[in-house]
Amino acid sequence: MKDKISKKTDTKQIISQKSIPTKNQQDIFDESPIIIPDDNLLIVNSWGRAVPQPKPTIIFKKEVYGKAGAWTLIKAKTGAGKTSFIEVIASAYLGQLEIMGITCQMYDGKTKIMIVDTEQTESESQDSYDRIWKRIGCKKDKDNPPDNVNKLIHIGLKRFANDTNRMFNIIEQTIKENNNSIGLIILDVGSDFCPEVNNEGDVNKLIKWLCKFNEKVTIVITWHINEGVDGQKSGGDTARGHGKSLERKCSYTLQLSMDDETGIGTITAKKNRKGEKPKLNYIYDKELQYFVETDQTPNVKSDAKEIAQLKEIAQEVFAEKAQATYGDLLGVIEKNKGVKEKRAKQIIPIMLSKAIINKVAKNVYELV
Repeated sequence: MKDKISKKTDTKQIISQKSIPTKNQQDIFDESPIIIPDDNLLIVNSWGRAVPQPKPTIIFKKEVYGKAGAWTLIKAKTGAGKTSFIEVIASAYLGQLEIMGITCQMYDGKTKIMIVDTEQTESESQDSYDRIWKRIGCKKDKDNPPDNVNKLIHIGLKRFANDTNRMFNIIEQTIKENNNSIGLIILDVGSDFCPEVNNEGDVNKLIKWLCKFNEKVTIVITWHINEGVDGQKSGGDTARGHGKSLERKCSYTLQLSMDDETGIGTITAKKNRKGEKPKLNYIYDKELQYFVETDQTPNVKSDAKEIAQLKEIAQEVFAEKAQATYGDLLGVIEKNKGVKEKRAKQIIPIMLSKAIINKVAKNVYELV
């Protein structure tokens, strides 16, 4: 018994001695044992190691914008058509067609795609599902479903919007029930999986959860863009809240924008670590009741007309004075454009961006 106690004491003494850094160590290194995980999370590169390259799953205008093991972010302001673009991706895969510049393919036995909607009502969600099949020529007939109907899993989580853990669990359970045959997971909208998008911890929790998916799954996430504040510069094209943290983790980013005057939208490739960054314009087809590709360009005629009108307003403001205040500009814009103060405040930044007026000091503007 004494021997055992002695050995235990000796071990403690050895550990204690090792934990005391010497002068040569300069407190840089810790002699604690290095624990290497055995769960295949660690990537150890070596000379001559052959790593299978994942095949592209989503192609946009002949460029890769989605592949297994990578994340793609689709960001846009409200009303630009994020959900419609998700429908395009699904239709392109199910119909094996090119639609609005998109082609889609799954590999390694991953035959299914899953769309998770977090915003739409039950009827809206069903309409979205129906449009996916309508795009590839399938008529709505409950007694005669398409042969590949089981390749699309489309679920709505609007009713669980405040319970993110349950939302995560529903998705994980759905994947298990489909025997891990899902090769593409689309979250529309990703920010709804964060209780508060301005809380970095909530967004990081989503990122950590996404990391659970294996290298054979492609992830697509839609996200809202910052709308900006009335009377101030627009929020630009940054992902809302701490969505920028997620965007940094994504290999690809596509941005959708909509010109309100012409009704013409643009898909712009914003991030691709290896390929080109193409564009494509789209417009709503009233007869088909969904967006289609168009050769029309937004803001060609309308932009020139708007600039001319804004120049007329500016000329009136500065007709009898060299400088004007913010209030002077608001008053004339409200009168000439027939708009309320909120809209007038949005027009002043446009006049600045079009180089019609120039801000020379706080609350002081001049005609360019």
